[in-house]
Amino acid sequence: MVFLPLMLNPKDKKVLVVGGGKVAFRKLAYLLEFGFSVEIISEKFCDDVVDLLQKYGIKHQKRLYREKDIEKFELVVVATNNLDLQKNIYVEAKKFNILCNCVDSKEFSDFIFPAYIKEGSLVVSISTNGTSPSFAKEFKNYIKTKIPKDVAIFLKEMKTFRELLPKGELRMSMCKDKVKKYIKSWGK
Repeated sequence: MVFLPLMLNPKDKKVLVVGGGKVAFRKLAYLLEFGFSVEIISEKFCDDVVDLLQKYGIKHQKRLYREKDIEKFELVVVATNNLDLQKNIYVEAKKFNILCNCVDSKEFSDFIFPAYIKEGSLVVSISTNGTSPSFAKEFKNYIKTKIPKDVAIFLKEMKTFRELLPKGELRMSMCKDKVKKYIKSWGK
C-alpha cells in the first residue's frame, strides 16, 4: 500500500487521540505543532502528555474509550497497544466517515504521520509508507543538514514579494528567477 502525500488544512479539523503514553505524546505534539484542535481520551497519561494538556489547555477525559466517542471528530488517532481496540475504532470510524490512524497498524490506518522538517513555512515530509520509520527519521536528519539556515527568512521575503505583484505570468517568472538565484547561491 502506498499513501498519497497531502498537506491538510487544520482549520476547523477536530482530532481525537485515544491513548496517553509516549507514542500518544509524539502524535499529540505533531498535531499541535500544525495547529489542530485536539482532544484526548485515556485511562492514564504519561508526564509528557500531562505537560501538553496543561500547556495547551487540551480537553481530556481520563477513562476508557467508549463507542461513539469519535462522532464529532474529523480525524482519530489511536495510540494504544490494544489491537482489538484499534480494529474496533477503525471499523467505527468507517461508519462515520472519519479518517483514522492506528499507530503501527497500516491495515487500520487511512493516513500515516511522516517524518517532517519544519523551518518557518517550509515543510518537508518524508515517508517510507510505513516500511521503515527509522529510515525516514534518519533521512530527515540528513536532509535537515542540507537546508540553509536562512530558508525561513527567504520564504518570508518571497511571500511579501509575491503579494506585491499581480497574479500572472510575470509574477511566476520573477518568483522562479528569484528562487533559482537563491538555490544557486547554496553552492557558494
